[in-house]
Amino acid sequence: MRAIILAAGRGSRLNKYTEALPKGMLPLHGRPLLQMQINLLRKAGIKDIVIVKGYQAEKIGFSDVKYYTNKDWANTNMVASLFCAEPEFDGADDILVCYADTIHEPRVIQQIQKEHYDLSKAIDIDYKKYWTARLGDWKLDSESCTLNPDGSIKEIGEEDVTDEERLHGRDASLTFISKKFAPKVLEHYKKIKSTYWKKPFIDGKSVKEINMTNLLQAWINNGWKVMANKIKRGWMEFDTNEDYELAVQWITSGKIKEFINLDLLS
Repeated sequence: MRAIILAAGRGSRLNKYTEALPKGMLPLHGRPLLQMQINLLRKAGIKDIVIVKGYQAEKIGFSDVKYYTNKDWANTNMVASLFCAEPEFDGADDILVCYADTIHEPRVIQQIQKEHYDLSKAIDIDYKKYWTARLGDWKLDSESCTLNPDGSIKEIGEEDVTDEERLHGRDASLTFISKKFAPKVLEHYKKIKSTYWKKPFIDGKSVKEINMTNLLQAWINNGWKVMANKIKRGWMEFDTNEDYELAVQWITSGKIKEFINLDLLS
């Protein structure tokens, strides 16, 4: 398996801390978030690691990692960054798509490897306590995540959804693409890019603006089955200044162990 870490964005909602460095370089528990991810991936046996850089690209420079750069990072979103690494979709290996501002315990990666679906997304079905601790209400900042009885994803990524019938879990960032499907995924992207790069494609967004959940919904709309890797906690994201500050507080108090064991990422 090869991992592609998306680290091109500015992280505008982390602006107190990202004026001088990319969000993936924010220190936590004694090391940058990206270093924690790289350590985890290598422990899981993933040696082929790719990082897509953009904002302050010169400040990301880990050894034994392959790099691509999204030079238009300021005007594009995650999906455009992902396909800056187009050569990696050659069908030679499975792909795990990761975010620079999200960390996971090893068991999450191991579960994805074991289940080994053609296409899948890590979905936390036990996220409410974490979300409430972050935001005060587990329904805040919610996106649709509705699962079919067979565990496949029916819909995902619609913002500001509060209907519990459409909130079966929470996107935990990791997306798996089997080597069999990697060339198909690339072909699909090229097709939608050729027509919708600057005009609405899904959820009112053009292809240059879409994020990973938009892309997954497009796969589903295309008739592809995207399975949920159903996890229970063991991950954390750093989307805002408050997320980062809370995590630092939780490390001091020990509360962070309710959500993730950082010692496993050292």
